[in-house]
Amino acid sequence: MRFQLTPEQRQALAQFPGQPFEFEDQESRKVYLVLEQGTLSTLDEAYIRKRLEEGFAAIEHGEEEAWDADSIKAEGRKILQQRQSQR
Repeated sequence: MRFQLTPEQRQALAQFPGQPFEFEDQESRKVYLVLEQGTLSTLDEAYIRKRLEEGFAAIEHGEEEAWDADSIKAEGRKILQQRQSQR
């Protein structure tokens, strides 16, 4: 199923060609991502590269942190619970 873009969405896409466009459903508070067909693999690669570069820069500045799997899982569960309660 395909939907038509609104004039506002078309304008936002024109301002940032080739980049993903996020929009929020004000009723559900969910955020959706619109991107041009065929760009997902490059988007993933660009995102991974950017995040790796940020991580390497943080390490160089002494900003690394010890990983604690239990606290990461607990934070993830907390975020999930908050999202589910907003529905």
